Amino acid sequence: MSTTTSPLDDDPTSFFDSMLNELPRFPYGNFGWEQVDVSAVDREPNLLRHTHDYAEIVGEKTPALYAFQTVRLMDFYPEDFTTLAAEIAPEAWRLLFYAGVYSQEMLSHFRFHPYQELIRLCDPSGPSTDVPAEFIGTTETANAVAAQIQYLIREKGTDFAKATWSVLSLAQRLSLTKSEVLKCQWWSPLWIRALNSRLNSGS
Repeated sequence: MSTTTSPLDDDPTSFFDSMLNELPRFPYGNFGWEQVDVSAVDREPNLLRHTHDYAEIVGEKTPALYAFQTVRLMDFYPEDFTTLAAEIAPEAWRLLFYAGVYSQEMLSHFRFHPYQELIRLCDPSGPSTDVPAEFIGTTETANAVAAQIQYLIREKGTDFAKATWSVLSLAQRLSLTKSEVLKCQWWSPLWIRALNSRLNSGS
């Protein structure tokens, strides 16, 4: 058996740095969207090789459609999105991003309750607290961040949870890299609107 190791094997910090310093596809803030390569957003690695493409028949929602529907929700319920953008800290958004799997389709299912699911995902003793501190960009422990967001969701209630779920669904549908999760303001209503304008501009 080979004992050859990579320099990265001996220095996990260097490995994290390479992921967190990757050049983002999206602007950090509200400017520079005209440079975004729209086609790059749709190019995703096929991690699950398959023969039968069920998604093609059922209908797979594109990132552009996710962005469009998120903005529609923001237009209908602006106070929900304004509140969550102001109340949820950046490190909590990042922890939530890594804590679960989110999709807009789940919001239409009558048996699904995002409030309960987010409370579960934010359990300070659960697996979400295994996320490295470098990924969420804070000196606080993941346990402390999880406890804070769980308390906030309990306090704010169901509509707050629905809006939070929809933002996380969009972020995951974009297949954000670790660098983008850390550096971009992907939970900001202004950022989401700029993204939607770029993806659905027709250019």
